Amino acid sequence: MTNITSKADVDAYLNHDRIECLECGQRYQFLPVHLKRAHQLSAEEYRERHNLPTGTPLAGLGYRQAQRDKLNRMIAAGTLTHDHLPAAVEQARRAGRGQRRDYDLAEQGEIAKRIEHPQLPPGAKRANGRDADHARQYQREYRALQAGNITQEQLKFIKDNFFIQGMDWTARRLGMTKPELAAIVEQIGLKQPIKIRRWTPQEDEFIAAHLDQHGTAWVAQQLGRTYNGVNTRVTTLGLKKGSRKQVPRQPWTDADDTKLKQMLEAGSSYAEAAKALGRSLSATRAQVFKMGYTFQQQWRRYTDEELSTIITLFGQGKTAADIARHLKRDANSVRGKMIELGLVGKTPRWSAEQEKFLIDNYASLGAAGCAEALGRTVNSIQARAARLGLRRR
Repeated sequence: MTNITSKADVDAYLNHDRIECLECGQRYQFLPVHLKRAHQLSAEEYRERHNLPTGTPLAGLGYRQAQRDKLNRMIAAGTLTHDHLPAAVEQARRAGRGQRRDYDLAEQGEIAKRIEHPQLPPGAKRANGRDADHARQYQREYRALQAGNITQEQLKFIKDNFFIQGMDWTARRLGMTKPELAAIVEQIGLKQPIKIRRWTPQEDEFIAAHLDQHGTAWVAQQLGRTYNGVNTRVTTLGLKKGSRKQVPRQPWTDADDTKLKQMLEAGSSYAEAAKALGRSLSATRAQVFKMGYTFQQQWRRYTDEELSTIITLFGQGKTAADIARHLKRDANSVRGKMIELGLVGKTPRWSAEQEKFLIDNYASLGAAGCAEALGRTVNSIQARAARLGLRRR
């Protein structure tokens, strides 16, 4: 029996008028029928079992030549045309690549070793005038555009704003969810250089002195660090309760309780009261509970000036979060007021009928056509199509 370990073995195996069955040793002009009847194997299973490349013809030389002559006669007579080739090529493009055999990969590796790869100096330009240092980045962007996952305008918007405005803001402006935007950022290989800011001895002392009294969030704000960053540093320093170098907690006095109650009754928030008393937010809430004081948060009404500011800033393209920071209000509160003013609408949920229409028509109408038909924005259509795995033809 033949043992297939190289391309030369494959050529030798096929170079006979009758091809050998590697299961039983018998020879046939056309092997697949025998494999199915005698060994219950498909052609692909047989190739895989005996290390033959995908697509290896399982027939003898005479049989293969006879089939070639038959096809040539059909082409000459006009019975067989090439009209099917575009569809076949498109199907082959989507079919994926077969599993390469070990000896194929080894031979390819040897060929690759002999290829000279001239290196361009830093800052050099390629033949098309683009920056050679970012060639890989351009390839990934091109593939994302070709796949229909993103438009050229969206790509530019993400590159201009993602690292400045952040994930939340960019996703909202594009009408995407954060997971959808994260997937696109990963696909196009958009990365920001990591800048490591090392912890200083002064920062470590500050954490040890103030963490128990003010809490992680307050310490992070004072140091200009993230909440998770401070938490990680606390673990690294091994600062556990009872072992921290801390400023002793000050007990709540009657004066503190009176001031806290007066501020809350005057309309101050828990956060404002905590800041005025030099306490953490959690400690302030806990003290209110201990006092047995029932406090109903008094929501601050919007003034005419604030409403005018909302309308003006919205006209300038600002988001609810931007406006909330300007007014020093909660973003959800501002968003609700914008809906109340008719500046934005509540986005209707996708119905089963709308999703079916999108699935049936996205490939032919595109995002713009589906948006017009469904009365939605183009960004909303693109986001839903990405979630459903739809692509344009």
